[in-house]
Amino acid sequence: MDEKIKSAVAVWRDGRHEGASAVTKRLLEFWLKEDHFLKDGSQSHFCRRQ
Repeated sequence: MDEKIKSAVAVWRDGRHEGASAVTKRLLEFWLKEDHFLKDGSQSHFCRRQ
């Protein structure tokens, strides 16, 4: 991933997703703050966060 994009995303993420709609913020909460397990018991948090 381009370093400029990674930096911009990091700033947006650290700013609590400023400018995102309420629906997008709820979706991000679902993906990033709630636990989700696969059938084998594993999680994929790193990939979701990226």
